[in-house]
Amino acid sequence: MLIIIFALGLLANGLLYFFAVQNNAEWLYSENALMENIQAVVALIAAIIGLITCIRYQGLTSAVAFACAVLGWSIFLREVDVERLHYNIPQALVWLGHGIGRNSMLLILWIGVFWQIKKQFASIKQNFRSLVFSPSGKLLLISFGLLILSDLFEKHILGGLHHVFYEELMELDAFLLFLLAALLIKISVAKATNQSDRHSTQ
Repeated sequence: MLIIIFALGLLANGLLYFFAVQNNAEWLYSENALMENIQAVVALIAAIIGLITCIRYQGLTSAVAFACAVLGWSIFLREVDVERLHYNIPQALVWLGHGIGRNSMLLILWIGVFWQIKKQFASIKQNFRSLVFSPSGKLLLISFGLLILSDLFEKHILGGLHHVFYEELMELDAFLLFLLAALLIKISVAKATNQSDRHSTQ
């Protein structure tokens, strides 16, 4: 299944390259354009999935899912300029969506993440290898690697004339892998819970 997803991803990357670079479609990757909007939506969906998983399950899974939820929400707020949206948004939400309000909210949420990590530290230490080398762990590592690569494009160290496109492409790929990792965490835990329930009823 993952092989199929990666193959589709490569095809999508090729199509984006063809339209953006070969046909100079800057409307795809310019500031607040299609690729950035997709990134924001993907990050928001990942945050919602992480939050649902965090609420439904306990222990280490809840801590990991909460971290995914906060990371997804942080990415969403980074990609969306809430104060520039042309909608009738309450001022309280605008305040929370940018500047001091956003930074304060994210600080509180990340403190919550580190508190959860501290609370589950013994379990994390015991299961570290299985967490890192699980399918979702590998996807998260690749995702972080792509974000580091996107930063090199953003700083114009790589990419040449089309460095902005490559930056947005690497970020989009990273966020899609992050979403897939969040989904895999939820699915794997749901399967494990169902199997445990079956054994307990037998």
